[in-house]
Amino acid sequence: LKKLKKESWKTNKISFRILAVSFSFMGLILCTTLFMATVSPANANSNPVMSAAPAAENGRIMMDYTSVYVPTSDKTYYEVLVWDNVTGVSKLYYYDYADKVFKVYDDNAQLPANPLD
Repeated sequence: LKKLKKESWKTNKISFRILAVSFSFMGLILCTTLFMATVSPANANSNPVMSAAPAAENGRIMMDYTSVYVPTSDKTYYEVLVWDNVTGVSKLYYYDYADKVFKVYDDNAQLPANPLD
Protein backbone atom coordinates (compact mmCIF):
# COMPACT_ATOMS: atom_id res chain seq x y z
CA LEU A 1 0.00 0.00 0.00
CA LYS A 2 2.84 2.40 0.84
CA LYS A 3 4.51 1.60 -2.47
CA LEU A 4 1.28 2.33 -4.34
CA LYS A 5 0.91 5.71 -2.58
CA LYS A 6 4.51 6.60 -3.42
CA GLU A 7 4.08 5.71 -7.11
CA SER A 8 0.79 7.58 -7.25
CA TRP A 9 2.48 10.68 -5.79
CA LYS A 10 5.27 10.42 -8.38
CA THR A 11 2.67 10.15 -11.14
CA ASN A 12 0.84 13.16 -9.75
CA LYS A 13 4.11 15.10 -9.51
CA ILE A 14 4.87 14.37 -13.18
CA SER A 15 1.30 15.30 -14.14
CA PHE A 16 1.63 18.61 -12.29
CA ARG A 17 4.88 19.38 -14.12
CA ILE A 18 3.29 18.55 -17.47
CA LEU A 19 0.34 20.79 -16.63
CA ALA A 20 2.67 23.62 -15.53
CA VAL A 21 4.64 23.45 -18.76
CA SER A 22 1.43 23.28 -20.81
CA PHE A 23 -0.03 26.32 -19.05
CA SER A 24 3.26 28.20 -19.56
CA PHE A 25 3.13 27.54 -23.32
CA MET A 26 -0.55 28.48 -23.46
CA GLY A 27 0.19 31.73 -21.61
CA LEU A 28 3.05 32.52 -23.96
CA ILE A 29 0.86 31.88 -27.01
CA LEU A 30 -1.95 34.01 -25.53
CA CYS A 31 0.39 36.93 -24.75
CA THR A 32 1.93 36.76 -28.23
CA THR A 33 -1.52 36.68 -29.84
CA LEU A 34 -2.73 39.64 -27.78
CA PHE A 35 0.43 41.60 -28.58
CA MET A 36 0.06 40.96 -32.30
CA ALA A 37 -3.61 41.93 -32.18
CA THR A 38 -2.85 45.28 -30.51
CA VAL A 39 0.04 46.32 -32.76
CA SER A 40 -1.14 48.33 -35.73
CA PRO A 41 0.03 47.16 -39.16
CA ALA A 42 2.77 49.09 -40.94
CA ASN A 43 1.60 50.50 -44.25
CA ALA A 44 3.95 52.10 -46.75
CA ASN A 45 2.97 55.52 -48.00
CA SER A 46 1.83 55.35 -51.62
CA ASN A 47 3.25 58.85 -52.25
CA PRO A 48 6.91 58.68 -51.21
CA VAL A 49 8.65 61.92 -50.31
CA MET A 50 11.78 62.59 -52.32
CA SER A 51 14.90 63.54 -50.41
CA ALA A 52 15.61 66.67 -52.46
CA ALA A 53 14.24 69.90 -51.07
CA PRO A 54 11.45 71.44 -53.19
CA ALA A 55 13.52 74.60 -53.74
CA ALA A 56 16.31 72.51 -55.34
CA GLU A 57 13.95 71.21 -58.05
CA ASN A 58 14.09 74.61 -59.77
CA GLY A 59 17.89 74.83 -59.71
CA ARG A 60 20.14 74.66 -62.73
CA ILE A 61 22.74 72.24 -61.31
CA MET A 62 21.21 69.00 -60.03
CA MET A 63 22.70 66.07 -58.11
CA ASP A 64 21.58 62.53 -57.43
CA TYR A 65 23.44 60.45 -54.86
CA THR A 66 23.36 56.68 -54.40
CA SER A 67 25.13 54.03 -52.37
CA VAL A 68 25.31 50.30 -53.03
CA TYR A 69 26.38 47.75 -50.43
CA VAL A 70 28.08 44.63 -51.83
CA PRO A 71 27.97 41.88 -49.18
CA THR A 72 30.52 39.64 -50.92
CA SER A 73 33.22 42.30 -50.55
CA ASP A 74 31.69 43.87 -47.40
CA LYS A 75 32.02 47.29 -49.00
CA THR A 76 29.71 50.19 -49.82
CA TYR A 77 30.17 52.04 -53.09
CA TYR A 78 29.05 55.69 -53.39
CA GLU A 79 28.21 57.49 -56.62
CA VAL A 80 26.97 60.98 -57.48
CA LEU A 81 25.48 62.11 -60.79
CA VAL A 82 25.71 65.87 -61.35
CA TRP A 83 24.05 67.51 -64.34
CA ASP A 84 23.16 70.91 -65.74
CA ASN A 85 19.41 71.28 -66.37
CA VAL A 86 19.93 73.77 -69.17
CA THR A 87 22.77 72.22 -71.19
CA GLY A 88 22.23 68.57 -70.23
CA VAL A 89 25.95 68.10 -69.54
CA SER A 90 26.54 65.56 -66.76
CA LYS A 91 29.37 63.98 -64.79
CA LEU A 92 29.31 60.74 -62.81
CA TYR A 93 31.52 60.62 -59.71
CA TYR A 94 32.56 57.77 -57.42
CA TYR A 95 34.05 57.81 -53.92
CA ASP A 96 37.70 56.79 -53.77
CA TYR A 97 38.44 55.22 -50.39
CA ALA A 98 42.21 55.54 -50.78
CA ASP A 99 42.18 59.32 -51.34
CA LYS A 100 38.91 59.88 -49.43
CA VAL A 101 37.43 62.12 -52.16
CA PHE A 102 34.92 61.84 -54.98
CA LYS A 103 36.53 61.37 -58.38
CA VAL A 104 35.11 61.60 -61.91
CA TYR A 105 34.63 58.29 -63.72
CA ASP A 106 36.46 57.84 -67.04
CA ASP A 107 34.72 59.03 -70.21
CA ASN A 108 33.53 55.50 -71.06
CA ALA A 109 31.34 55.52 -67.90
CA GLN A 110 29.80 58.96 -68.54
CA LEU A 111 26.38 59.56 -70.07
CA PRO A 112 26.34 60.71 -73.71
CA ALA A 113 25.88 64.45 -74.37
CA ASN A 114 22.31 63.84 -75.60
CA PRO A 115 21.19 60.64 -73.84
CA LEU A 116 17.59 60.84 -75.11
CA ASP A 117 18.51 61.23 -78.78
